Amino acid sequence: MNTLILFNTTNFPIGDSEEFNSGDKVRNAVISITARDRFTSKTINSEVYIQNPIKDFKIYINPSDPIVFNSDQSGKEIQFFIELDSNVTDPFFLVNFDDDSEINFEQEIINGSSSFNHFFKLSGIYKVNVTLFNKVSSHSKIIQIEILEDFSNFDCIPTWRLFPFSFSDDYNITKIGEFYLARKEYDIRFKCRWSNKNQFILKLIVDK
Repeated sequence: MNTLILFNTTNFPIGDSEEFNSGDKVRNAVISITARDRFTSKTINSEVYIQNPIKDFKIYINPSDPIVFNSDQSGKEIQFFIELDSNVTDPFFLVNFDDDSEINFEQEIINGSSSFNHFFKLSGIYKVNVTLFNKVSSHSKIIQIEILEDFSNFDCIPTWRLFPFSFSDDYNITKIGEFYLARKEYDIRFKCRWSNKNQFILKLIVDK
């Protein structure tokens, strides 16, 4: 688009200025500025690249908090979603995942949305910094992600004492194949063990 601006006659011997309003449409413009006097005229062409700024954006994760991975997994992969006004001009984004991984290269956002995945190797609380930017603006948000490692090495061994309690030591119950054999006068007890990295066991349910 070519736009011609003619300055009004002024009495300033050195210089003057004129306002150019691009309106509500984003566009590239080649501005031709011509100055004239009684004897000659001179024209300067300037290319102006006009952009809509980034005012805000939304970010979502899947799965949402709390995020738990099992002990047999090597970590957890999280999917991120970015949404912003589709009228923003040429937006890009950068992400710092707060887990000592390399910051990814800038990536373009197409039609107001983008998605990406990241694999967190360890449990912990991560403050992920997402920055959106274009040539005239930038906007950052921090989303906190808590990743927990589930308990592991769960095992229960049945033992017995004479009933009523003799306050003696517990004795292992004889196991034959997949079954345990116990007499009716035994007080059956279960010794359960597990490893918990991030969470305490809240409840044990015995179904009999």
